[in-house]
Amino acid sequence: MASISCPECESEINEMAKICPACKTKLPPVVKDLLREKYGDLRENLPQQNKRSYFFRHWRGELGLAVSYWINIFLLSIAIRFGLIGLAFYIDHAQENLRLLFFVYFLSFASFIFIIYPWQIIGTWRSANSHIQRTKKYLWAVLTKIAIVLGILGTLGQMPNYFPQLKEYWKIAFEIDNFSKKEFSLLQNGEELVISGGISFGLTAEVREIFKNNPDIKIIRLDSFGGRVKEARILRDFIIDKKLVTYSYKGCLSACTIPFLAGSQRILNQKAKLGFHQYSFPGLTEEQFIEAYKKEKKFMTTIGVDPIFAEKAFTIPSHDMWYPTHAELLSANVVTHVTDGMEFGSPPIAKATDLSKLEEHFLNVPLYKDLREYEPAIYQALILDAKLRFSQGASEQEIISYLKKHIVKMVKKRLPIAPDKDLVSYAKVMVAEIRELTAKDPHLCFQMLFPEKFGPINLSDHISKETQTAELTALSTLIQNSARTPKNTPSRAEVAQYLDPIFLKLHDIYGEKVLYFDDPDNSKVSKKDACNMIADIYDLILTMHDAQSGPTLRHMFAQK
Repeated sequence: MASISCPECESEINEMAKICPACKTKLPPVVKDLLREKYGDLRENLPQQNKRSYFFRHWRGELGLAVSYWINIFLLSIAIRFGLIGLAFYIDHAQENLRLLFFVYFLSFASFIFIIYPWQIIGTWRSANSHIQRTKKYLWAVLTKIAIVLGILGTLGQMPNYFPQLKEYWKIAFEIDNFSKKEFSLLQNGEELVISGGISFGLTAEVREIFKNNPDIKIIRLDSFGGRVKEARILRDFIIDKKLVTYSYKGCLSACTIPFLAGSQRILNQKAKLGFHQYSFPGLTEEQFIEAYKKEKKFMTTIGVDPIFAEKAFTIPSHDMWYPTHAELLSANVVTHVTDGMEFGSPPIAKATDLSKLEEHFLNVPLYKDLREYEPAIYQALILDAKLRFSQGASEQEIISYLKKHIVKMVKKRLPIAPDKDLVSYAKVMVAEIRELTAKDPHLCFQMLFPEKFGPINLSDHISKETQTAELTALSTLIQNSARTPKNTPSRAEVAQYLDPIFLKLHDIYGEKVLYFDDPDNSKVSKKDACNMIADIYDLILTMHDAQSGPTLRHMFAQK
């Protein structure tokens, strides 16, 4: 094909010019047609990356560095964060379709963590590399990479919170937790509605449907070990609106107490307990529940509950439970009446056989027999809680672990008054547990020694069967004999002759570290050294005669 020239100055025209580069004359359509014929359609000759989607161009690093960082990371992250906050706010105020909303939140949260965030950082990193190749300038590209690395480190630091939260949202959305197992029944010719089981999202909606067909309901019987706090509040509002009486025959624990307190009358069976503690949700700290506690305490005082009681109800850690006595509940106006249950309908018996077998099974273990004999109030409260958990699908091992945790807590109160021989036996088991846990992971040892600081531990998952058996035997004997023949707790001066040489020996081994052996917050001593020091202290005490080691151990345990 002949060359193409400008019709004005006859200069040769190259490539896809729309204006003659020599005389600046705008080319007429006929010249453009000739250019198109020679070089092809302009759109067909555009670089291939311009045809790609925006998402793909960012991923390949083909966008400018400023766009990749400031728009695709900075502004988009802010928009997503505000979107999640807005969705969380909407969920917090929603009354219906909560499982669907939690699924949407789960999907949004997971998409950001596993899809959008990797797309953001990888695309921007590649864009920074392209920026260096294209401009030969390093400053902004390097600063961007530093910002990306810092952001990744911050995100990795939050992962231990993100994953448990995502798991919990998944459970809520698909009702795969124990809270979703619940049962309804009607008693007294439709005047009493029994709700047993967990408090899961959608419970109040089901209750509303039951009320539509049974408008004569005047009493809601709550036999539950708790569940979702938000749903409990929705049920509370429903109970207030209907001016219903609340009653518990088996027991009402944790979040269950929220709707129970809403009753126009709050009646408790003489065999039942109410259980209070702080809230918990994976990834959240107690500080994040402070506002929620303030609202609950305000509601409690509004209905006439003693403010001192309301304050104490939210000081018990979420892994523990406070069971006030009936006298305390009546005095604080938490319950208005304690009853033998004669004025209420007969309790459902669908699971009575299983529950009775459960208690029989535990009573085959000497430890639980001793507990029933020497600590009947604690035993009844624990068995009640175990039965409620069992009715919701908790495994036998889960219940045993739960009971052991609370028994050990009770035993700690007995240690300062236990007889010498029994205390020595228990201390030997304790040292064995410390040694085994330290060998596995010193953090496990810290969880055992300082559960308030590092969270509770299920020892049966980490110690040998032999040690577990020895522990049950030692605890059983200690419960018996500390009740039958309690001993006095000696002062520091009375055991100084035994303790001082022991600490001098430890100082020779560990130096100044021995000053911090029982301080979990001290960074000068590693967890491994701290656990080994504690085990060594008790080992040295156990080398003495029982008449010397016993009083020394009673003094030591009294200091905890």
